Amino acid sequence: MNRLIRTLLVALFLLTFCSCSTTQENQQSNTLNFYYCNSNAIQNLDTYVIAAEKRNPKEFSDALDVLLDEYFKGPVSSDLFSPFPGNLKVESIVQSNTHIQITLSSVFSNLSDVDYSLACACLTKTVHELTGFENIYISYENASTGKRHTISANPDSYLLNDNSVISDINEGD
Repeated sequence: MNRLIRTLLVALFLLTFCSCSTTQENQQSNTLNFYYCNSNAIQNLDTYVIAAEKRNPKEFSDALDVLLDEYFKGPVSSDLFSPFPGNLKVESIVQSNTHIQITLSSVFSNLSDVDYSLACACLTKTVHELTGFENIYISYENASTGKRHTISANPDSYLLNDNSVISDINEGD
């Protein structure tokens, strides 16, 4: 049990250290990280499922919707792949002092469960990288039911909170 706890603490330290060095490195080199799925993770279990692709921000506009449109086009590297549908669009972006909400087109609801989870994690890390927001809401309309779904996420956790389930249950009362 102690060995497991020590291993988890070391892993947490390494993840924290890697995260900090990446942010400092990006600030010094003036690059952005776009996060995608790592193709090598399927063959090699020691490889992270999500990996960053460095991009030069001078290639793009500073507007977040333009950056996200470029992000949704997918990675340049053949070692990465995009979990997003090819025709995904940003419908709106709303920022407050504490959070950002990104509303996506309804094609987002067509993703498989695995791709959906990976897409939310990649998008959360990328939006955090671009904006610095810790609280990120991803919203979309389900193409088959027409109901709006909103997921809250943060870059420190890949646990996604889908609040639409709660509202669906309450609507039945």
